[in-house]
Amino acid sequence: MAEIKSIQSDETPPADLIRLVDSLFQMAAVLRDNSGRRIYTARGKESGAALRATVFGIADPKISSWRNGHLTRNGPNATLKFTEELLEIFSCLKKAAKDGHSEEAANIFEFWNANCAQELKLAVTDLTKFADFLEMSSAKIAFKRTRENLAAIGSTRSSADLPALRVGDIHDVRRKGWTGRNLLDELIRIDYMILDGLTVNQAGVPEQWAPVLMDHPDTWRLILDRNDEIAGYWHFVPLFPDMFKRAKEGKLFDLEITSDKVPFIELPGWYDIYFVAIGLMPAHRDATAINLLFSSLVDVIHALAKCGAFIENICANAYTPTGVSLCKSLGLNFDCEHHDKGKIYSASYLSVLKKILFRRNHDLCAAYSIAYDSREKTLR
Repeated sequence: MAEIKSIQSDETPPADLIRLVDSLFQMAAVLRDNSGRRIYTARGKESGAALRATVFGIADPKISSWRNGHLTRNGPNATLKFTEELLEIFSCLKKAAKDGHSEEAANIFEFWNANCAQELKLAVTDLTKFADFLEMSSAKIAFKRTRENLAAIGSTRSSADLPALRVGDIHDVRRKGWTGRNLLDELIRIDYMILDGLTVNQAGVPEQWAPVLMDHPDTWRLILDRNDEIAGYWHFVPLFPDMFKRAKEGKLFDLEITSDKVPFIELPGWYDIYFVAIGLMPAHRDATAINLLFSSLVDVIHALAKCGAFIENICANAYTPTGVSLCKSLGLNFDCEHHDKGKIYSASYLSVLKKILFRRNHDLCAAYSIAYDSREKTLR
């Protein structure tokens, strides 16, 4: 547990911290279902103890039972409002910390960010299951605001202090002790954070995706920070011809993609692939992170080529304007509108290979050149 230093007894807390603690102990009481936890006041010399006690209340492991129970007991509307209130409280705490009002505020914010933020992120993900509720205009606006605030709240550290990034794979997932379901809970949470208006049909669900990713570990990579938090990822799947045809026609939903519909790209052959996701969290969208993301993709495609597995065609659903820009930048061409949402882009991998991103890997280009020549001779 992080050490939190108290405000010295001769210090008077600023007004925003007094308001903060008043709100925090109310939140702690609700989270613990009014279980008799001692209530501290936020007046004068007691503010350090009050801040510590109330934040520890929220950091208690029982917060997960709150997250699961709150939706069941009170419904999505009350849970959304409650989540908004918590984010407002911690935004206030972050402001106090960044403005230098109190070392206590900075310490507690970092403690919360390390111990509690994940539960609020999962609460936001849980809310996405209530599609009808989120179609209401007021709920849609509030949910978008909450999601953006959660993505932005981050740490009190400056951008210069952001953790260094590295590429992660299935070995990192196993080292963390995660199951496929744990991984997919996190990846789908990220999808909902960065893609506005995403639906279950478009995102899929953890129990559907987990076997696909764990069966085919060379179809995805993670971008991890120094704390092993996922800052971004990419994922594609090879598809059998009938499924790839549906993808190109804008008829495929990601929810339909299950292990039986994904060929083993680990075996030698030519494959049509569908890009499921590629993206970075907002705090990491700089040239260094983007290059690391795409370099890892090139490295995996090269590794597959060394094993005799080659890509013939690529297809993607550009769900946002940023996605459209990325597809165009990689040399994909517009095919049609998706029947639900998005724009379908596709291309032969040979045309994509001509882009400098791939062309600068000379060994990869040489491997594909030999493979194409060999296939042409075989066909003759």
